[in-house]
Amino acid sequence: MQKSMRETRSTTKMLVEIGLIAGMYTAVTLLLAPFSFGPVQIRLSELFNYTALIKRRYIYGVTLGVLIANMASPTWLLDVPIGTIGTFVCLIVARWLADKTQKTWLKLTIFGAILWFPCSPLPVRLRLWAMCHFGQLI
Repeated sequence: MQKSMRETRSTTKMLVEIGLIAGMYTAVTLLLAPFSFGPVQIRLSELFNYTALIKRRYIYGVTLGVLIANMASPTWLLDVPIGTIGTFVCLIVARWLADKTQKTWLKLTIFGAILWFPCSPLPVRLRLWAMCHFGQLI
């Protein structure tokens, strides 16, 4: 009985941590909404991506935050699937590569390179392409 109580506390703590990360990401994104949405997005909340270096479970929190925040986007139809899947995949790859080293500066460099160089332009290009081609239908 003692063990199941510990497992329950651990699961509850894990869910609370994931919820807090998701909530903070969403709050910062929506607070800065004029800059957070549109063809070019400047999101201060993207700094929460680095929390995935602390604990692997924060990948789910950031991804959930992206999903919730993108539901408020004017282009939510594109932002929700592309942004959410893109964030999840990039965080998984970045975390996997960062686990290969013990040096903090190298982990941060890997995260920056994976999250901002190859992954961010792809959703922006896809979003712009879709807006140009499907925007005429609206």
